[in-house]
Amino acid sequence: MLVKAKKLYPNHLELIKQRVEIIRRGLELKYSRRKIEYLLQKGREQFAAHAETLDAELASFVAELDDGLTRVIAANEPSVMPRTSPPHPALRAPVLRGPPGPTPVDHHTRGGKGPRDPRGTLTDTERKQIESHVVHTFQFLAQIPWTREIRNIPEIARSHHEKLNGSGYPYG
Repeated sequence: MLVKAKKLYPNHLELIKQRVEIIRRGLELKYSRRKIEYLLQKGREQFAAHAETLDAELASFVAELDDGLTRVIAANEPSVMPRTSPPHPALRAPVLRGPPGPTPVDHHTRGGKGPRDPRGTLTDTERKQIESHVVHTFQFLAQIPWTREIRNIPEIARSHHEKLNGSGYPYG
């Protein structure tokens, strides 16, 4: 199974981090407004207790946000999961909701062009590029004037990823 260095394109993790920071700032603003509204409507009496409650709520949301980002960062690391394994633990976390607006591209499937095999991280295009080495090798080796004893080397090189059941590549 081929695995790329990271699952997200280089700038996508940075975009996710920026989005998390925007959500964090939005939450901080929301809770600051709630404190100000309480203070303006009800005065200083009981404000400290109410502010503590709001701070605890905010801290809980921020911790959930940070946990979600940590899970995304962990899921971005290269790994190969067996076909029978449950989903990666990082992918079981609830989806973080951002501010209203256009729905961002699903980075896990990369806009519908995601991994062909859920254990790996290559798109179909990337997989085909890597598999093309067989054809290039055959074309190169076929130009060499082999002796009779070893004249099958180009064909052996071309079929080294074929399987007995007919699957594999480039023919399967």
